[in-house]
Amino acid sequence: MRRWAWLWLMAGSVAAHGQKLDVTLTAAANPADCRVGDRVIFAVRATAPTGAVASFEATPPDFHGFELVTAGEPIDTNDGPTTRTEWSWELRPTATGELLIGPFTVTWNDARDGQARTLSTERVSVRVRPGVPNDDLRPAKPPLELPDPWEAWRLAGEGVGGAALVTLLLALILRRAGRRPAPQVEPPPPPPPTPAALALAALAALEAERLPEQGLIDVYHVRLSQVVRDYLGARYGFHAPESTTSEIAARLDDAGVAAELVSLTRQVLYGCDLEKFAAYQPGLPEMAEVLARARTLIARTLNERSTGGTP
Repeated sequence: MRRWAWLWLMAGSVAAHGQKLDVTLTAAANPADCRVGDRVIFAVRATAPTGAVASFEATPPDFHGFELVTAGEPIDTNDGPTTRTEWSWELRPTATGELLIGPFTVTWNDARDGQARTLSTERVSVRVRPGVPNDDLRPAKPPLELPDPWEAWRLAGEGVGGAALVTLLLALILRRAGRRPAPQVEPPPPPPPTPAALALAALAALEAERLPEQGLIDVYHVRLSQVVRDYLGARYGFHAPESTTSEIAARLDDAGVAAELVSLTRQVLYGCDLEKFAAYQPGLPEMAEVLARARTLIARTLNERSTGGTP
């Protein structure tokens, strides 16, 4: 409910024959700020001394921009020395902006001298904004009944051609399901390189450096020996970098490696140790032969069955 607040605008007094009139006229609109379609009450009150006015003849105002809903009959009230007459109209704004109502005019015969008098109000301003009409003016909508999907299927099945309709619907559902993209599966990470692959790659890199041709014979044999030792230790599961050639051969025997492969291991490692410890200066063909034997050792031990290690 809106709180009624009358904003009465004094229209002033009109003098007749140099005497002050005792009749006053005020007008107000409630609410004075509304939206299109809202309910607006425009009211006018005339106040006069009791017995001074027999009756008022009213001229309705101009309601431009409003729809006139109801117009009440004038209501007179008397509290003794004063008599009040009130008019009220129910309006609905149909336009936006600053709308003006009035003026409202009353005419009466003054009982004291019999003269006709006239008094008018100022125009009353109403600010109308666009928007949805007041919800109170609209009847409540009944709840919307949702259809039962299973009932629709049952009715479709009972009617002529119902089976064909159901089949068509199922085909559409399956077709939509078939269009869904297949879930993307992350490929498994590649397996780590085997000791054999690491060793063969290290030998290829050592050969590409051409250390013997540069006179770095000792560096060449130390690195070649280290590659072979690291491979055998990883392949058969023992610590090889600081083991002697005899210790490595014994470990291979314990792992069940074939005797010919143990012998080949001795040839490769002794070929590297010969230059390191005896100050032997092999030629380029001999050094290339040691590298070739190392590759053969790795290739033949790939499928060698043993008691441990990783190929």
